[in-house]
Amino acid sequence: HYGFAMTAWHLPYAISGQAANLPNGSLTFDPKLVQSHWVLPYYLPGVLGNIKRTADGMLSLDVKVGALELQHLSISGIEFPGTVSLKAGHNVTWK
Repeated sequence: HYGFAMTAWHLPYAISGQAANLPNGSLTFDPKLVQSHWVLPYYLPGVLGNIKRTADGMLSLDVKVGALELQHLSISGIEFPGTVSLKAGHNVTWK
């Protein structure tokens, strides 16, 4: 059962390419998907949410639990133009 738990725990990070440096306010994702649209979860200490890419190329990050304060956010190398301050139930979207 430890093998399953370790795989289940690390798989979302591997698929989303998540890299967080929260003391510096940085969160980046490099998803390993080839589809034109997808939704992936992310997990941070005290924060849960999803990143999403729509079929028309729009990117978004939402917060389901907790709050997020970031100076830098990017998905697939495309940076969000500004800082991010989100509470549960809110999101940011950009292209």
